[in-house]
Amino acid sequence: MGRWPLAEAEGFDFLSVYNDMFYQPAWPALLTMAQATRRATLGPAAVNPFTAHPITLAGELALLDEASGGRAYLGALARGAWLDAVGLYPRQPIRHP
Repeated sequence: MGRWPLAEAEGFDFLSVYNDMFYQPAWPALLTMAQATRRATLGPAAVNPFTAHPITLAGELALLDEASGGRAYLGALARGAWLDAVGLYPRQPIRHP
């Protein structure tokens, strides 16, 4: 038995993967988890709209939702801690209308 079925067997309902710059992207791991699980909701802990366009993020989330049979969620939109390291200095924070 792999780790993810064990997580479900132990009662975990949500499984998240950390997604920030200078780390591996969350999406490949989440797609693998989608194939290995049956009921847990899956998603990235956070995604950065300053480094990935919202349309790209929507497409990645839609792919995960399809691969998981409708179990995907988007954890949060977050600025992250590394933008200045790649020369990005957002003028405004992320806002909800």
